Amino acid sequence: KEAKVRQAIRIGVDMNKVREGVAEGEKLDYPILDSQVSGLSYPELPKYDVEAARKLLADAKLTYNEEEKKIYNIDGGVATINVAVLKRDKILNRAERFAEELKALGFEVSMNVFDESLAGADFITSVIKPREYDILFYEIDLGVSADPFVYYSSTQANESGWNFSNYRNSLSDVNLLSARLTADAKLRKAKYEAFLKSWVSEVPAIGLYRSTL
Repeated sequence: KEAKVRQAIRIGVDMNKVREGVAEGEKLDYPILDSQVSGLSYPELPKYDVEAARKLLADAKLTYNEEEKKIYNIDGGVATINVAVLKRDKILNRAERFAEELKALGFEVSMNVFDESLAGADFITSVIKPREYDILFYEIDLGVSADPFVYYSSTQANESGWNFSNYRNSLSDVNLLSARLTADAKLRKAKYEAFLKSWVSEVPAIGLYRSTL
């Protein structure tokens, strides 16, 4: 829920290690693909910087104990991140690497690995709908044309919606809806560029990889 914590995770996790073995053309940095919006200008992603991450965590009232290499909450408990992921080899491997990076940053990590048989209705009912996770590793369909509305609009931040991080930003809502409704390609591009700036700044999600099939 705390933007500074999300920002700290974004710059405190070495994505090169998480993506090791992923081909250059499979890397996914943004929720909109080059092929979906012609001439789209992407905002720069923040660089890996552990010290800057620790400062952001301190701003969020989380304390790093240098001797124990642990992060503590304001109430004195160890900061624990609950991770949910389906037991699929490729995505599970990335989730495990991400968890190792979180631990190196100082977090405790609780890995909840769900069997592939739960990939259908049970997983959606028991994990996704009630948002039973702090971080969810999941595969989504970005589609042929851009429409990140279903994943990032406030209207989808509920049990029946697909806004998995419950991301709420009124400006993003306006930009996503405008881009969805307009037939003006130039305006649509501008609205998506404005949305991407908010997306990079507030970190409701982090892209991992995409299939080239």
